[in-house]
Amino acid sequence: MKQLVLWAIACALILTSCGKGTSFTVKGKLTDKSLDGKVLLLQKMNFETGENKVLDSTVVKGDEFQFKGEAKEEPDFNLITPKIPDGKTPSMTFVREPGDIVIEVKTQQNYTVSGTKINDQFQKMQSEVLALQQKASQITSQDQQEALIKQVIGVVFVYAKENMQNPTGEQLFGSIAYQLTSEQLKELLKNARPSFTQKEQVKMLQKSIEAKEKMLSNHQYQDVEVVDGNGAKVSLSAYVGKSKYVLVDFWASWCQPCIQEMPHVVAAYSKFKSKGFEVVGISVDKDKESWLKAVTENKMSWIQLNDANGTAAQIYGVQSIPFTLLIDQTGKIIAENLRGEALDAKLSELLP
Repeated sequence: MKQLVLWAIACALILTSCGKGTSFTVKGKLTDKSLDGKVLLLQKMNFETGENKVLDSTVVKGDEFQFKGEAKEEPDFNLITPKIPDGKTPSMTFVREPGDIVIEVKTQQNYTVSGTKINDQFQKMQSEVLALQQKASQITSQDQQEALIKQVIGVVFVYAKENMQNPTGEQLFGSIAYQLTSEQLKELLKNARPSFTQKEQVKMLQKSIEAKEKMLSNHQYQDVEVVDGNGAKVSLSAYVGKSKYVLVDFWASWCQPCIQEMPHVVAAYSKFKSKGFEVVGISVDKDKESWLKAVTENKMSWIQLNDANGTAAQIYGVQSIPFTLLIDQTGKIIAENLRGEALDAKLSELLP
């Protein structure tokens, strides 16, 4: 999952444009002449629908290709791919903006984009992200991988912050939104265009931020109603206050980081349960069978509840999972998102 997050972010790094005139030229050079005579397609990318629109085509001459056209509208996201996939030529993403753009394929999976201001920025950012991605592929430590993901998000965040007034900044926002803190989200959204902030998904995200801030401002948990494994309605208040400390853990069977974290929770539960520690797992799975199967497979012997309709997640401002809250016997939230060694350290402090 960590690698997928890095890869998804790398694929989403499309930047903005400013330039003189409206015409653009893309000149490309491939690694060899194996595509000589083959057709390449120029496509406009649509990240909301996932469907690409073919704008133009060209025939490769030797190991070179070229596209020419107009970039009268705001900078948009274009993709160049072989009409018939060959399994070795990468899909080449660039920003269609006025000027002369150069794309050079270095290896079967690597290429560079340069020649215009924003495409140069795009290349710089992409290089940083891919370097971090390569580093992540060589380590197995979950903590180290999470640290690298934060670095990637930081690289993307800086650019998005400066470009929320155009579609490319908005796309970058979409690629990292659910990995950001509430403060970071607010910082990006305050610079966004009204047309963007009025989108339904963005409005829901804003409501989630507000709910989370309200909850954390008074440091008190909010009672919510979810269901147990039999479908019976259960309130969180049935468990908070019954033990010295309760860890509320939002997770899902399909969330790999959640599953990777479970051995730490299992260990903490075994170590501190007798001292007054309880865990309440709240799954956001919509598939009951997958949820309960994951509970069994991961030896999650604590209280298991389900929030398939997302009501509890919205009340608690859950933007990404795993998401945890540590609540004391009075209902006060004393810690958020404790994981791994941090969870053990905090419980060792509270329950020596």
